[in-house]
Amino acid sequence: MRIRHYAQRQHIIQYLDTLLYQLFTLSFFLSPTVWPLICRSATQFQFSRPRDLDPKRSLRFWFFLILLFNASSIWSHAAEGAVVGRTVVLDFVGMAHVPTKLHLLLLDFLIVLLQMALTTIAYETSYIMASPDDTPDPLLPATSNSSAYTLLPAAEDASDIASPSTSSTSDCNAEPPEPNGPSYVIDLRLSTIIDRIRHPAPPLPEPENGLPLPNVTPATLAQLPASLQRIARMRRAARTGTRGQGNSDERTTETPGRVPGGLGDDDDGG
Repeated sequence: MRIRHYAQRQHIIQYLDTLLYQLFTLSFFLSPTVWPLICRSATQFQFSRPRDLDPKRSLRFWFFLILLFNASSIWSHAAEGAVVGRTVVLDFVGMAHVPTKLHLLLLDFLIVLLQMALTTIAYETSYIMASPDDTPDPLLPATSNSSAYTLLPAAEDASDIASPSTSSTSDCNAEPPEPNGPSYVIDLRLSTIIDRIRHPAPPLPEPENGLPLPNVTPATLAQLPASLQRIARMRRAARTGTRGQGNSDERTTETPGRVPGGLGDDDDGG
């Protein structure tokens, strides 16, 4: 299914992915702990393409992985805070004060929220691309009533066409569409995410590869022209006759073998 603003959504996914790597580095400079940085950086690639890795997993599974991979960093910052005496910034000169626990926790929660938004956009975009054409896109705003506006409203019967008063009344009641209405690329709402978590999307059927299967069954005589049918019958009859003649010749030329110790014709003649 082709969706609107697909290229723009791919740019947004790429930008969010790059921003998250920068936030991972900033969190490391504020509190230089190696393991959270390695864990976050090594697992970030799967949140920008969740359905490409496993299309059968639901969105709640990827949210669980986000919380799991960020749990160690959140726990460390909530319990211990920043590492004293080893905190650096981007210019490697140092900070005038040690970052507080609230500062580090807000940064951690910002990373978690951006990862959830990135995963939702990537998941829904990939799901809609693999869905049938009549599947609604949850990332697009609801269609307003102005989209159903037509310059020539359809009449139900001939009486509506003959009466000018009815047509003028309907034209007055109709609202024209807004010419400069906002065109959203993504309309991401919290209610949409909660509904998707509570009611996961049904798994889509596996797409067919489109290659024709090899014809392993022989062609029947009914599917061949009359001339080819006669040729096939002649070949089949000749092959059958040759086999039958060969079997009869073998049976006639065979001589009974002599049993050791038995009485044969030579013994009778002698």
